[in-house]
Amino acid sequence: MFALLKCVGAAAAMILASGAETANKEQVPIYLVAERAAEGLRLRVIGSSHVPFEAAFSLEVTSSGNHSVHRGSAMLDGGEARILSTVTLGNADPGKWLARLRVEPRGGKAYEQVRDAL
Repeated sequence: MFALLKCVGAAAAMILASGAETANKEQVPIYLVAERAAEGLRLRVIGSSHVPFEAAFSLEVTSSGNHSVHRGSAMLDGGEARILSTVTLGNADPGKWLARLRVEPRGGKAYEQVRDAL
């Protein structure tokens, strides 16, 4: 079982992703960031767009034999960045985790991002 599993709603504060191990390489409005934290591995779904953007998303996380799926929706105003969801894997084996983010934009083409240490 995850030692700590925390979901943060769409009203969370702005993020400064400095020091993150993975970043928004594809320059998409909703993306996944993985970073080491004192309590374990932190996965964050970030929404950041220069124009209004609406989408549904799901984050599927597998680690140490556990599996969870977090779903949400985002309505981003132009020029803002928000944390849409946070998952912390407190007892994750540093080399055995997988996170898959699927984003389904309203009126646009769906995309996925995968981060792992498998």
